[in-house]
Amino acid sequence: MRKSYNKTKGISKKNEYHVYFMLRGFDYDPSEITRRINIVPTGTWIAGDTKRFPKGGEIAITQNTWELKSKLPLNIAPEEQLMHLLQILNPIKDRLIQLTNEARAIFFCAAYYYEVNPGVYIEREILAEMAEYNADFHLDMYCLRMV
Repeated sequence: MRKSYNKTKGISKKNEYHVYFMLRGFDYDPSEITRRINIVPTGTWIAGDTKRFPKGGEIAITQNTWELKSKLPLNIAPEEQLMHLLQILNPIKDRLIQLTNEARAIFFCAAYYYEVNPGVYIEREILAEMAEYNADFHLDMYCLRMV
């Protein structure tokens, strides 16, 4: 568990990591993916929808999207959250790989941090396992530290 001290506010803040597996860019309703892999997603969007973010803001969705978020606490390191997602996805790996002919697979991490120069470390074994899904890895980092 990582903690840092925000001197401006005088309180302890924890970094947060939001980690997802998603499929994007397919030409049908996201409920079809749910039906085919028998996993209930955390969220689905159709191109043109608006997605709102936990820290504020929103974006217009440009591609149909099916998303599964790690259920681990947000202060758990991204590597552990990725391993958690892989444990959920591994039993249906063949079906997900088949879906990558129709959709782009992405492992995604949004890191909200309060410390200077945080790091994200992912062991090669986990990267290799993620690559078996024909998936990209996307990392967004947001510095919320007050200077």
